[in-house]
Amino acid sequence: IEIVQLKGEIQRWRDTKPQVQTKEVVNEVLQYREDPKTKEEIETLKKRLAEEQRKRLDLERERTTIEEKIRVKKIDLSQVREKVVQQEVVKMEEDPVLKSECMTFSQNINNELKQREILKDELSRLQRQKADLDLQLEELERERRARREAELEIQRLRVRLSELEIRDKENREKVTVKQKVVLQQDPQQEKEHSILRLQVEEERHKRLLLEKEYNALLNQKQTLERMEVREKVVCTETFQVEKDPEAELEIERLKRSLEEETKRRQELDFELSTFTTRLTELEFTNTKSSKELDYVRDESSRLLQENQRLQNEIRKLQAEIQITSKETRQITESTPMDNSKNLEIRLEALQRELQDLRRITTEKDEEIEKLQKSLSAVRVKREQRESHLRRSIVVIDPDTGKEMRPEEAYKLGLIDWKMFVNLQSQECDWEEIT
Repeated sequence: IEIVQLKGEIQRWRDTKPQVQTKEVVNEVLQYREDPKTKEEIETLKKRLAEEQRKRLDLERERTTIEEKIRVKKIDLSQVREKVVQQEVVKMEEDPVLKSECMTFSQNINNELKQREILKDELSRLQRQKADLDLQLEELERERRARREAELEIQRLRVRLSELEIRDKENREKVTVKQKVVLQQDPQQEKEHSILRLQVEEERHKRLLLEKEYNALLNQKQTLERMEVREKVVCTETFQVEKDPEAELEIERLKRSLEEETKRRQELDFELSTFTTRLTELEFTNTKSSKELDYVRDESSRLLQENQRLQNEIRKLQAEIQITSKETRQITESTPMDNSKNLEIRLEALQRELQDLRRITTEKDEEIEKLQKSLSAVRVKREQRESHLRRSIVVIDPDTGKEMRPEEAYKLGLIDWKMFVNLQSQECDWEEIT
């Protein structure tokens, strides 16, 4: 609220007409500028023109392909081909070994699915916890932005105070030069726009003609495909006894499913460990951010109080400057009948008051500089605060739930060499600077 009031007061100062002579010189300049809407429409028409040309070329290629297929189809229909059909009679027998393997694989897949559901639930819980920590970090960031805005407002008030002091000393003739710009549409741009519009319409018409021709060729192709080919059928019977191919396919499918489920479980385990590590880091960051948030709130409260005090001082100085200016004008406009001695006394008093005001302004500037230096020192100290962290990677055995190092997991065959190298590269010491 105080900042809004100060802005209104500064605007009133700006609107106050100075006691100076103002001349206004108006120069009318005729200038051509590109119409942004027309320019944007030209770019759009260029893109549409390129798109229409691309579509027309695609349709021409498809038309050529379909014409070639129709020609081949007509040649095939004009010929009589002999087709030999062999009929096989297969006797199916059930393999008990394959059946037991199918049952085993099915049970393993069900176990993997249950384990994956458990890991998904754990992953969802960690994601919710991570979202809560992210919200807390966003709140901390908003507090930091508010503090920076308060610092900028103090600097702006200081600059405004200097401007008010300089403005009181200014008394000279000002000339305001206004330039009147008349905007007209560029004829070259309008001509280019019309040409592109005509090209787009022409390309669209060509594309429509090609689409009609393409649809006609498609209908002709479908008609030829529906025509039957004359065939001569020769039947021979062959008896062959084989194992059940469906059972073989089922076994292969179950093996692939088992491998996929195992791979998914390993991915979920890795993602779970990643989220656990990230959650630990976020909890540590959240604890540290809470302390910083308290410190930022204290600093913001102190800055607001200091801002309020500086605004009061500025209003007081502005009132004193107005009073001093008014008294100075009264002295300069007074009649020659006044006593010269009284005038000298009043002038000396006013000069002393002006010196006091300048001294107070200097003290306030020094105080503001001290506050800014203290804020900079606090910011540097907070940025230089370091904490030593270590990331440790743990591999969990999915069967026993035992935690072990990546070296032990690699020796037991739980992870491959590529995964072992990846985990070992992620396990390191580092210095985190906040």
